[in-house]
Amino acid sequence: MDSSFIIPRLITELILPGIFELPELKNFHVSFSQIRSAAVLNNHDLTLVIERLNEIIKPGIVISDPGDDKRKKITASIRESVKRAAFTLQFISGREIKNLSVIDKDLVEDKNNLYQYTIALRKDENEIILIISIPGRFFNILIPSLDTSYVRENISELLIPFFKKPDLLYPSIEMLLSKLESIELSAMLDLLKRNNRLTDYQLVLLINGFPEYSLKIKNALSKNRQESLSGELKKYKGKVTGEDIFCGIYSVEENINQVYKKGNNHISDRFRTLSGLINKITDYELYMRKSWTDWISEMDHKKMLYKTIIKCSDQTIQDAFTDYNEEKYPFFKRDFSPAKISELFYGSISRSSHPVPDARISVIRTYRKLTAETLKYNHEDFGYILAAVINNSDFEIIVRNSGWYILSTALKQCSRKTVDRVINNVNFPASVLIKGVISGTINSDIIHDEIQVNRARKECVRVILELYEDGIIELEI
Repeated sequence: MDSSFIIPRLITELILPGIFELPELKNFHVSFSQIRSAAVLNNHDLTLVIERLNEIIKPGIVISDPGDDKRKKITASIRESVKRAAFTLQFISGREIKNLSVIDKDLVEDKNNLYQYTIALRKDENEIILIISIPGRFFNILIPSLDTSYVRENISELLIPFFKKPDLLYPSIEMLLSKLESIELSAMLDLLKRNNRLTDYQLVLLINGFPEYSLKIKNALSKNRQESLSGELKKYKGKVTGEDIFCGIYSVEENINQVYKKGNNHISDRFRTLSGLINKITDYELYMRKSWTDWISEMDHKKMLYKTIIKCSDQTIQDAFTDYNEEKYPFFKRDFSPAKISELFYGSISRSSHPVPDARISVIRTYRKLTAETLKYNHEDFGYILAAVINNSDFEIIVRNSGWYILSTALKQCSRKTVDRVINNVNFPASVLIKGVISGTINSDIIHDEIQVNRARKECVRVILELYEDGIIELEI
């Protein structure tokens, strides 16, 4: 298995969000095939109708013969999951999605430019196969520059960069303002307020940026908040610049991202599911960077192999070294007793159904985590950690995960060279916001003492090391 197997799972979460969490399907064991060009043209039982502004895209679904009762339950689950699909698809793609519905017939049109993957649903002795057919035009929602005039055999490779974009799970505030019902918008704004992540000034910037939603924003606020906002709007009337608006929108979107990571609602649920799947792409890419033998050699060379192995469960060790023999993995004889080796590889541990790569990924992540912990970095090492970032593009990932305000606070009193390297490799408007805090033109009334700066540095070090442990960024340490 490799990261390309994750792509169909992500596509399914976009067009059928949460389907396997619904009561009728949650007890099935689910597996996916890779997505490939359609080898066989099927007669589809259902068609998903994705309505955009200027086109309609029609993926198809084939349900293998499960019997009338199960077919009805599967179809009902599909209809239920589709209710949230338009919002989820627009949330991720940033493209306007007017509606998504299900039709009980085959309406798939462009069968010469079609991709397919299968979903196997297994329970007890039964297996049901769903064949999902995706028209090439669907991927223009995700990658506008993709040429869909012909079938791309490497479609998974082309999609992986899209799903790894640092800002993928950052919501568009404009989309949320247009799509959320008033009660949902009110709940979101209240959530931000309760987490101290939405000021009246930010609301002023949103209203100036999206005047067509000004009434909707105001009506979503409490009476007291409306009154305080009214005074703030008068205070800044005619004083807000275009750059102010861009920075304000970015700041609010970042804050929404942060609260949704910890929230408990259907948007947060979809956020966590998609985030987990995207992390699996990184896991497999980390595993494939070198051979398994080379990973073992690296751990052994750094004297971390034994420490890593003893941190893993017996089941993980057995799954990761399922091809164990004394010649291939001599370190076991060196580091473990004959009794332990016998228990691990010749004992009664039940064979798991987990893929070997998953177990090996777990070992590699444990190794990287232990490596980071061994170094015992803290706020005093912030400058060194920044200098250890190998790829300049990783600073955009860092700011997306730490937050621009935390990072800019941590950068105070750092060398000009360090500050410039970060700012020059972070996109607008985060770069402007960071520069403004450091120069004192943003939040000039807030004095950052040594305790606050050290706290911010400690948080940034934690974030950076976590990104390193996950294989998302690389450090020269």
